[in-house]
Amino acid sequence: MSGGSHSRTRPANLTMENMSLRSIITMAYKLRDYQLTGPDWLRNEHFDIVAKAKFGTPDEALMPMLQTLLVERFKLTTHPETKELPVYKLVAMKGKFRLEPVDAAGGGSTKQPQRR
Repeated sequence: MSGGSHSRTRPANLTMENMSLRSIITMAYKLRDYQLTGPDWLRNEHFDIVAKAKFGTPDEALMPMLQTLLVERFKLTTHPETKELPVYKLVAMKGKFRLEPVDAAGGGSTKQPQRR
């Protein structure tokens, strides 16, 4: 599919048009893009979803319902995983900026301060 994609919620109604499966999953589980790993086709396969809930269903109940839809219709299985990633801080130095690694244990820089 080509063209744009979008989603919208209305009372007891969720509509998604031309959304990648990756976007649908990140929305349903309230994830950031970097928090989801999976095959490349998650970005390439697009779907339209029109989901209607019982009248009076609050908006905050729609995402758990979307999760159920993903499990039932797409056979989605998930598992939480903790990954350690490098962390950097942006340091301004004499009109330039530099990234420095941050010590994961203490939150400080791994670089030793320069003596003058």
